[in-house]
Amino acid sequence: MALGACGDDDGGGADAGEDAGPVDAWVPGDAGETVRWSVTVRDLVSGDPVQLAEVCVFGFPQLPCGTTDRMGETALDVPVNLELQLRTTALRYFPTLTTYVADDAPRDVDIDLGKTSNITPLIASVGVTLDDTKGQLAFLAQSGPGDGLEGVAASLDPASGEGPFYTNGSIPDETLEATSDDGLGVFGNVDPGAVDVVYANPNGGCAPSEGWPSPTADALSTHIEPGHLTIVIARCDPPPVDAGIDAGPADAGVEDAGAMDAGAMDAGPADAGM
Repeated sequence: MALGACGDDDGGGADAGEDAGPVDAWVPGDAGETVRWSVTVRDLVSGDPVQLAEVCVFGFPQLPCGTTDRMGETALDVPVNLELQLRTTALRYFPTLTTYVADDAPRDVDIDLGKTSNITPLIASVGVTLDDTKGQLAFLAQSGPGDGLEGVAASLDPASGEGPFYTNGSIPDETLEATSDDGLGVFGNVDPGAVDVVYANPNGGCAPSEGWPSPTADALSTHIEPGHLTIVIARCDPPPVDAGIDAGPADAGVEDAGAMDAGAMDAGPADAGM
């Protein structure tokens, strides 16, 4: 695991000829108290680890960045009790911002990076030409970690850019008016600065998972940077379980689940709506 310097600010400005004292005496400028996060970076398409990706706390050049090893893993210190973004870059990958609220507890963070050669044609497939003075935004609606939620629409406040474009199997599909079961959508060429992603979920509410709280109901806030892909995730209420499903006799719960008679209960194909 390697750590590299992020930005030109060395955080201390001490003369190299002076005695800087012991290493653990270094104070990260005005970053305040920090906590260690463990980060794993993987390729968005293949899921393979991305080696030599640099992960930095965006806007805090006085904090050292982390550089991923061959397992795609690194660690870095982030300010506690703060809304922040991690900026992740790697050769041939699109610069990416992910959005969090840090507390004082260590955290494991997974970041998926898309290759520029993949993202550019995906956006172009819906007629959007990337503008380097704007940012790109991908939003996810999930019922749980990694569980995309179908039927959720989104808008931006303030409105800007092009979209939303919802995806089917992670490919933009202009015929969709809400998320498919991958839960993913994108906005192209969004104005830089603060923006709210407002979710419309027919099943109930949505709340930030990887995003900042917003005063607007069913919304999250984030920051858009020119030339970057910003990714946000909301946890949204899933459809209610159909109360009409036959749960079986009341005493079925006392049976040995490990020796279930296949003839007595044909599970059939899994119901994707459950």
